[in-house]
This record gives sequence, structure tokens and C-alpha cells, in this order.
Amino acid sequence: MILVGAAIGCQRDHTPVVVTQPQPKTQPPPETTPPATAADSSPGDRDDSESISDTNPARDTELTNAPERGSDSERGSDSEPGSDPEPGSDSEQPDDDLAESAIANPLPPYLLWFPTSGGPLLVGLEIWIGEATLQDAFDARIQSIQQTLQSTDATLGWKPLLQRVSDDVATFGRNASRVAGQQQGLIKRYDRNRNQIAEPAELLRFLFREVNFASQLRVYGTDAFSWSNRAHSPLFKALDRNSDQRLDQQEIAAAETSLLVDVDRNLDGCLSPDELAELSDRSDDPWQRRRSDRHGEVAMDLSDYVDWSNLSYSMGGMLKHSPLIGPRNPLLAIDADDDGRISVDEARTILDVSPELTLIIRFDSQTGDGPTVRAELAPSLAESATVQEHFANRIQISTAAAQIDVIAQDSPGMKNESSIWSIQVRGRAAESPDAVFAWLDLNHDQMLSSREIHLAAGRLQQISQADGSLGADAIPEALLIQFGRGEPDQDNRLFQTTPVRKDSDDRPRWAIAMDSNHDGDISRNEFVGPLKAFQQLDVNGDHFLSSDEIALATP
Repeated sequence: MILVGAAIGCQRDHTPVVVTQPQPKTQPPPETTPPATAADSSPGDRDDSESISDTNPARDTELTNAPERGSDSERGSDSEPGSDPEPGSDSEQPDDDLAESAIANPLPPYLLWFPTSGGPLLVGLEIWIGEATLQDAFDARIQSIQQTLQSTDATLGWKPLLQRVSDDVATFGRNASRVAGQQQGLIKRYDRNRNQIAEPAELLRFLFREVNFASQLRVYGTDAFSWSNRAHSPLFKALDRNSDQRLDQQEIAAAETSLLVDVDRNLDGCLSPDELAELSDRSDDPWQRRRSDRHGEVAMDLSDYVDWSNLSYSMGGMLKHSPLIGPRNPLLAIDADDDGRISVDEARTILDVSPELTLIIRFDSQTGDGPTVRAELAPSLAESATVQEHFANRIQISTAAAQIDVIAQDSPGMKNESSIWSIQVRGRAAESPDAVFAWLDLNHDQMLSSREIHLAAGRLQQISQADGSLGADAIPEALLIQFGRGEPDQDNRLFQTTPVRKDSDDRPRWAIAMDSNHDGDISRNEFVGPLKAFQQLDVNGDHFLSSDEIALATP
């Protein structure tokens, strides 16, 4: 793998992973009963854990000790415990390409499936909490909580548990305030075997009931922005003066004027996501449950509960698509019999495929530096992809066909590392709300500055056809992957895309005062002084005074 960015504090285990013939299983596979359906709600409103059998010790073990990716229990095999693979089955002998890929690169702990409009994408995930992996941090914290709450006879009764939770706001957050007066109802719901003791799996379901999944990671997707983020982009509509769904040469040349006149509502010379939202014709919540299932039709992590039947169907529909990034569709590696379809057993082997892209996310509140994001690219992407790191917690992976923005952030409450929410990471992955905005946002700070608006025409010309025109479908794919920690009721703020402001500004006071829209540059309209003085300071003649040009003029 090619490491992009600074090295992380913990050394990864680079021992090659060898795919071998599966051995007979000694533990029963986890149940894969799908969660009960409900009316439309946000992803956090569902309870996947409610589908778990009351008396399933195998599942209880899985909740506290999740298997490593690629293991039989992780794939959720349907075979009976202790049974041998059927002769000639997919599980008997791995695909040669699959084995070679796994040998070449160690598998990351988590895998993200991302069916995009431009093709399928597999993303590996490594997540760290300080110096520990997410899995280790989760297991250690839960074990510590159990030991703290248990009585002298090593049991954990429901009534003393609820009392301790209500008294410990620092650890359990708003969970604590939602216990009073509800003890009997909570015990009835979460004491599945009715023995008045909080078993390990029952404890996890109770502690994380607000998000309704009792594990350390969950990534949700949505199809709300597929295709519409280009053709229905408020920016594209503003540029398309004659509404013919194409930008001609004149419309592209007039891009700066069109954007400032039709989209810049507050007249500050910049464009923010809030201004785009005011012009959007979307009225529904893009993260409603019906748009964010775990059946393979939208982005999802391949851990815990996976509906492999529906996922195999979705994968089969993308088998003939071009890959979003990389030289080869990753699904071709799992079509072992080359029949042009993906069976359930073949779908499970996706867990043994090394992704072209792996993201390394680190959360560490103790240092005060905030989350960081890094990326590893497979050698096959060395020449076709680039990674830009403008901010420690934000990167962009760019190819000719797609831009992938990755953001990690903490809610303010995560300064308290004792909180149970510090060991659970939630994520959202989808196509960006506005692909045109993403293409024009050169420094990926979630704001179009005066300089970027001025350069919009040239940026659009880069992807125009030979005749100088540009259709909405020619705008490169734009994906947004977000990770965060925090109490669930903060998710709307946690995953909100807001402009990034620098923590400090080293420019002289006169320059800061002139930069009225705080976009980092001084335009001619913002400059207070004669035109000749501005031209003398504008060394490169681009009509803006950058920080470097101001530094040259400052004694």
C-alpha cells in the first residue's frame, strides 16, 4: 500500500493475510434476522438489536467480541456448526485473483460498500481511539463499565444498574436523564430472559439504545443525492441560462456573473451550503429510513448485521459497471463461476477482497488536536489518484472520474473520554448534495470563495466537450464520507457540512479588516485604496491579494 500523509501513531500489522481453505466451524454462526420495519424515521430511530433472539448466546458473544473481517462468523455462513464445505462450493476454494489480492495487502478491520452512480466502490477502514484500535477501545471500555457496575457476586442486576446510570451523567450522558420514572419499562424491554440480571448483550442494547445498534461502528448511506446532485444542482440551474440542460460556451464564460447574481443571496461574494439549501427544491429529509436501508442499495459498512441476500442482488446489478476508481470492478473478483451473477455465498467473499482505498481515522480528545484523516492507496492507484490534505480532519481523493471528500469530527462533548459515546463511531456516506459545488470548491473548505467563483469558468472548461459545451452528466462524481463521535441527538450538527475557518490569521490587521467576507483573499471590491496600489500588490495579476502577496508587501 502507498501511505499518503503523515504516519499514524500506532503501527499497523503488515503481516500478509493468506486466504486458505475454510476449516470446519466450531461456533454457530450469528443470526441474520433482519430488523423489523417501521415508518420513515432517521437512521438512529431503528433498532437492529430488537431482531436478535432473546436467548442466542452466539449473538451475545458477537456483540462483545466482534470477529475480525474475513472470518467465517463475520461472513454469516448459513452452514451448520461443524459442517464441511460442500464439494465444488465457493467456500471450498477461493478465487485465484481474490487470494493474490489478499496476500499482497493485509485486510483492514472494516469494509465500506458504496454503490455509486459512477460504479461500485470498496473502502477499507481503520479507526483508532488514541493509541488503541476502535475494537480494542470499545471492548476495554465496556469491560470496565461492567466491572464497575457489577455487585460483589459478579452479577449485574437491572435495578442497581439503572440507579448507577442515572447518577453518572459523565459516563452515560443523556441516557442518565432518561432513566428516571422508566425503570420498569426499561427492564421489561431489555431483560430479554427475564432473570433480573443485565447480561452482556442486554447491557449493550440498553446502553446504546438511542442509536439502536450495540457495536462500535455503523455507517449509513442514502440515495437522496444520486444523479440529482448534478442535474438539479442550484448552481447548474443558475449557470444554465436557457434551461436546456447543457452549458454552452457563453454560459460557461459568464459563470462568475451568473453565480454571484443568482446564488449569492447575502451579497458577500462567496457561496455557502446554506445559500444552496435555500435554493434547493428538496423538502424531505435525505436521511429518512426508507432512503438509508442496509440492503446494499446505498452505502453501508459490512459488519454486524448484513442482509447478504439483498446485498448479493444489488452487487449483481453492478457487476458489469465500470469501477469508480481503480483499473477493475472489485465485484469481478467474487464472481467465482463467471456466470454474470453474484450469489449469496459469492457476496460474502467480498470481505476477503483488498480495497483500492483505505481510510485511517484517528480520534483523540486528550491531545486537543481533534480527529485526523489519512488515506492509503493501492499501487494500482499510484498514478491515477491524488490525495489533498488541506485540513487535518479533511482530505480529498481525486481521480479523473470522481472526487471523494472524507471528514472526521467530534461533537463538543467528546472532550470527555469517559463517555460511552467516545468509543462508538457513526458515519454517513453518500454522493455529495451538490456535485457542481464540490467540483468548484478547489480547497475543499465547504465554501466557494470569491477567487473560486472567479475561476469557475476555467474549472468548467476543463471538463467540457470538444465543442465547448458541458452537460450535467459530465460533472465528475462527488462523494462525501463523514465519521463522527457524539451523543446521538447531536448528529444533525455533527454531520452538517459547514465552511471551515482557519483557527488563526497571520495577516496584518489592515488585511484582515479589508477581507470583509473572510475568505482568505482581498478582492478589488474589498480593497480600500487606489486601483494602482492594488495592482502593485497583486504580483501575479489574478485580481486577488493572497496571504503571500500581502506578506511580501508587509515590512
